[in-house]
Amino acid sequence: MNKIFPILITILAIIALILIIILPGGSITDIEETFSSEDIPTSSQPEETLGERQLRLTWDNKEIIVDLAENSTVDDLVAELPITVSLEDYNNTEKIAYLDNELSQSSEGYTPKKGDLAYYVPWKNISIFYEDFTYSDSLVKLGEVSKGLNLIDEVENQEITIELITE
Repeated sequence: MNKIFPILITILAIIALILIIILPGGSITDIEETFSSEDIPTSSQPEETLGERQLRLTWDNKEIIVDLAENSTVDDLVAELPITVSLEDYNNTEKIAYLDNELSQSSEGYTPKKGDLAYYVPWKNISIFYEDFTYSDSLVKLGEVSKGLNLIDEVENQEITIELITE
């Protein structure tokens, strides 16, 4: 019986494939068009362009530099700067800080990577990821840490100042 089961599964898969191909209007192309990759969220990063603007996050004579993306959510954040927020650990994956004002959602989500600065729309918080994480349609990429990524672990319930670098 143990040898028959894999053979039956294989035969059923072959029959299903043959039926898909020979039934009227049932071509592989039709199936690919029905399940377009545009309809399915992917785990890849969005094609965000990092601009010329940078943020400086400072505390206790330490700093993290973030290269900002070019989107309307970043524009909203920059308009609020400088700000002081408290960063706390969340889910052993990211450091988060709640904002007073809501920012716009300029994208339909993405998969954050270690070193990303992001905005989580439902909670109105910014996040610095120190671990890769899963896709969320409510996340907007704000930028990427370009200096001081190793310092993120040191920030725990810490007041930090976030400002735009204008030098």
